[in-house]
Amino acid sequence: MPRRLPWPVRLFGLTARVLLPGAFRQEFGAEHLATFADQYRSHRHQGVLPVARFWLREVAGLLATTGREYREMIHNRPHMAARWRRPLQTPKKNWDMLSTLRSDLAYAVRMI
Repeated sequence: MPRRLPWPVRLFGLTARVLLPGAFRQEFGAEHLATFADQYRSHRHQGVLPVARFWLREVAGLLATTGREYREMIHNRPHMAARWRRPLQTPKKNWDMLSTLRSDLAYAVRMI
């Protein structure tokens, strides 16, 4: 029966599952978690501060990797970008050109 992973390793794995894109997780997820678990075991006996420093560094790296992977995914597959972009919202009021100009002038006067 395999040993249960320590809670920081399980938490890191859960965080990676939530944040990282599916294709990246499938290709590198197990190796990523195994590397984290090995490094955690080596830091665990050094005390609380080294473990906290290690944890913060790894979570920051995970966030950077997440951003990089999503950016690359959107760049390589532009149709995926529509999922994360919101459509531009138009104002509910029907503004004509003169009312917009009047608002801009009033704002300019207030700034003076």
